[in-house]
Formats: sequence, C-alpha cells, structure tokens
Amino acid sequence: MSESRSVLVVNAGSSSLKFSVFTHRRGGEPELAVNGQIAGIGTAPQLRGEERPGRAHRRAGMA
Repeated sequence: MSESRSVLVVNAGSSSLKFSVFTHRRGGEPELAVNGQIAGIGTAPQLRGEERPGRAHRRAGMA
C-alpha cells in the first residue's frame, strides 16, 4: 500500500482567497487534486472550485 499525503496551499488577498490541495505519494510527483477561490469578499462573495483540472466547476453564491 502506498502512503499518500495532502498539502493545502492558501493565498489570501484583500478581497479574495485562493486555495489548492495537492496529493503526494511516496516516490511520485505532487498532483493537483482540487483548487478554487472565494472572490468578492466584503461585497458579493462567490465560491468557485474545481476537482482536478478539466473536471466540473462548482459555483455558489454565499450570503
């Protein structure tokens, strides 16, 4: 069984927060698993996320 680990990367700006999660298996290269952002913080926040590049986008308004 291969051991894997995950790393969360966060970039916070004045009105947005971007995030990515990478998985890493021993002996392999890190792979992007999920990424997204919350934009419009302080006005009309929107959450956008993506499971691996090229897969379905999820978008939601936040109250």
